[in-house]
Amino acid sequence: MDDIMNSLSFTVHSGKGVYALLLGSGVSHSAGIMTGWDIVLDLIGKLAALERAKCEPNPEEWYHTKYGEAPDYAVLLEKLAKTGAERTLLLRQYFEPTEEEKAAKQKMPSAAHKAIASLVSRGFIRVIVTTNFDTLIEQALEAQGIQPIVITTPDAITGMMPLVHNKCTVLKLHGDYRDTRIKNTEEELSSYEDSVDRLLDQILDEYGLIICGWSADWDTALRAAIERYPNRRFSTYWTVRNTLTENAKRLIDLRGAQEIRISDADSFFTTLESHVLALEEYSPPSPRSKQMAVSVLKRNLENGQRIVIGDTLTRALQETQLALHDDRFSPQNPQPNPETVLSRMRLYESQTETLAALFATVCYWGDDTYHDVLVRLLEQIGARRKSIAGDEIWDDMRTYPAMLLMYTGGFASMVANRYDTMAALLIKAKIRTQNYNRLACDELRPTIIVSPDLLNQTKEYKLRKTPMSEHLYNLIRQWLQAYILGEDAFDEMFDRFEYLFALACAQRSKKIYLGRFAWKYHGDDRDGVMGQIGEEIKTHGTSWPPLMYGLLEGPIDKLLEIKAALDERAKILSLSY
Repeated sequence: MDDIMNSLSFTVHSGKGVYALLLGSGVSHSAGIMTGWDIVLDLIGKLAALERAKCEPNPEEWYHTKYGEAPDYAVLLEKLAKTGAERTLLLRQYFEPTEEEKAAKQKMPSAAHKAIASLVSRGFIRVIVTTNFDTLIEQALEAQGIQPIVITTPDAITGMMPLVHNKCTVLKLHGDYRDTRIKNTEEELSSYEDSVDRLLDQILDEYGLIICGWSADWDTALRAAIERYPNRRFSTYWTVRNTLTENAKRLIDLRGAQEIRISDADSFFTTLESHVLALEEYSPPSPRSKQMAVSVLKRNLENGQRIVIGDTLTRALQETQLALHDDRFSPQNPQPNPETVLSRMRLYESQTETLAALFATVCYWGDDTYHDVLVRLLEQIGARRKSIAGDEIWDDMRTYPAMLLMYTGGFASMVANRYDTMAALLIKAKIRTQNYNRLACDELRPTIIVSPDLLNQTKEYKLRKTPMSEHLYNLIRQWLQAYILGEDAFDEMFDRFEYLFALACAQRSKKIYLGRFAWKYHGDDRDGVMGQIGEEIKTHGTSWPPLMYGLLEGPIDKLLEIKAALDERAKILSLSY
């Protein structure tokens, strides 16, 4: 199963919305929902009981002998309940849970339904075809905030929006239990109305297919539709729990379908969901889409389109915030350890990369008229208005996206010699944390967001003196390589940014931050970043740009005193282990 499951997972992930689901009664089995035919047989049993007759061992044969016709769902309901309200009450027992059943998680969305809804919410699945009467898939979708377009009768197809324009379309081929027109008998299942056939043909022609919980034995019209469109444009995956029926084997051969052996629908769909989300976690945004967004933003900067630029950043912020509300950022799970922390860091990075690219572009090319929008954006993504119940490590990491923006924006500003913009981000921006507003350079220090001790336990950063700084160095080099030519030049500029950041922290919040510049300290460090900045301060005095634009404060002698204390801490680190 592993190879085929991996293939399916890659295919679903790479082709968002390309695959439709075909779900049979097996998907709702674990939720305690009876099949349509089982309900018919149970209704026959109730009818026989009313007539004080015994219908076992063959209820269908008893009914045919008694009434001279094959059992019909609608006719049975009319015999047992005369009004629409009475029929609805009768059917509820098969599909709606009692309090006891709720406690036992019966007749409620199963793990399979929830996993499907999760895939729909992320755009991987957009079309669901089902032979089931229950509403469990709709309930699972609504729990994810999705209002699907549900087609239960031919009338609903008339005037419906095209499939590609719907977040999710659910085609219930046999109807809904709340409508007595549902299809159940052999005759009813032998053909569909023309409008249903046309919609089904479109789905089978334009989408790949994942089939689960369907035997292919009873649904003649559905089999005929699949036979009409042996489409191989996209693959068909057919899950198999027990022995395949002859009808299923024939359709598998016709469509060249791949069989996936499963234990049940719940484990299949939860595995598919976890695999697809794992791929999503390590898949950064499309470079082409990110580059296009940056190119458009540059043109707008050149043309002075301030309103358009503000709207662009706001939309990117909203999209990022929406992505960060995903369950994968839950403060309750998984259990934090060195590897899960590093994994979540990378997940945050993948969801923040496009916003960071746009943010850095404005910081590099924009002037001081953009300071307010940049500061506001940084404050909004960094705000933690209340602590979320859960592990403190995950709670602290909620400001990691804001720190990434501060680093990318601050670095780009410094490279462009826009120390006023750098000062706006580090000093003017205030990050709200519960009841306090703190300077960004204080609240967004990397080492209070992610513990260096945890990173030191990973294979990648084992025994590194400044693991967070090393990680950010590699990340910023990857994200902002277009701003710096040459490895040595980037190395020097990154150390300069972190040293200025460390000076701002030490001066403004009395906190010490040591980046990778610290372990590179040698002797008096005249040729390193600490020595270079010391010479700049002495040479330019109050006209030195970081002082002029408020990133750092005078008087000069006090600043040099703070610098000396920072350098001493760097020296101690450089000599350790």
